[in-house]
Amino acid sequence: MKIVVTRQAQADITQAAEWYEAKGEGLGDKFLDRVGDALDRIALNPHGYAAVFRDLRRCVVPRFPYALWFRIQGGTLIVACLHSKRNPSLATERAMGIAELPKRDLFWNLLAERGGFELALHQ
Repeated sequence: MKIVVTRQAQADITQAAEWYEAKGEGLGDKFLDRVGDALDRIALNPHGYAAVFRDLRRCVVPRFPYALWFRIQGGTLIVACLHSKRNPSLATERAMGIAELPKRDLFWNLLAERGGFELALHQ
């Protein structure tokens, strides 16, 4: 299934990867690898994740306290990558299009090179 990662979710992923990289060399890359693994799992079976709120679903990022929040509409749209301590209502706001649109970044380019994912032109 096609996966589209919104710019806001890309910014979430970048911010977390930068934080982990600052904590230890290579840790940011490991985080990005695990996010890629989670994206692969979602692509294989997006309906395998229960709806947590309305049509929003959640996939835990392996070995890190983060989850990818997504909805299925045509393809699969990743709306947020949030730390497990963050309020899940933020993912709901993003899905409704309330969140601000950040710029594209270098970490997303590295993750996109893995293949199968594309930049969303909307929030």
